[in-house]
Amino acid sequence: LVNAIPAGRSYAILHQLAWHGAEEPYKALAARGVAFDLSKKTLPSNSGKPPRTAQEVARGNDHPEFAAMLDEEVAAAGAGRLRQAVAAAKEGDWGSLQDLVFPGGERGLSDDLINTIPEGSTYGILHQMAYWGAQDAYTALTARGVAFNLSVVTRNAKTAQDVARKQGHREFAAA
Repeated sequence: LVNAIPAGRSYAILHQLAWHGAEEPYKALAARGVAFDLSKKTLPSNSGKPPRTAQEVARGNDHPEFAAMLDEEVAAAGAGRLRQAVAAAKEGDWGSLQDLVFPGGERGLSDDLINTIPEGSTYGILHQMAYWGAQDAYTALTARGVAFNLSVVTRNAKTAQDVARKQGHREFAAA
């Protein structure tokens, strides 16, 4: 319920906190285990304002510190999701990878993150798909708008095409 927008309203609790720059109440609720959905957007307003994230609401009401704090939380969550996505790809678990890239059907990882190799990893998502020769997984993600950067290299300076060739996946290497 904490992330719900009440009938007749445009904002959830998080958007109200952002509107007022209420950082301390936000932190207190988060410390008690309240899980705010930082991707939740407001409903369009009667005045014609488009849906906005809490960060956009905070910035629009002159609360840049609150917006920056939320931006950091979103970045940390994205980095965690990226590590999980790379692990799913490493295991060849394409269903879990899809769920991590598109949680709840919405885009959960930006192309910048998708094309990043996380700290402590040698391969990124694309390199793991190349290792497995997972052309179907690659096609499914690109069909949903994921833009892989084919020039990203592993920590060992290998492209996805190099990885695919080494594993004998000629079809993937040609993509």
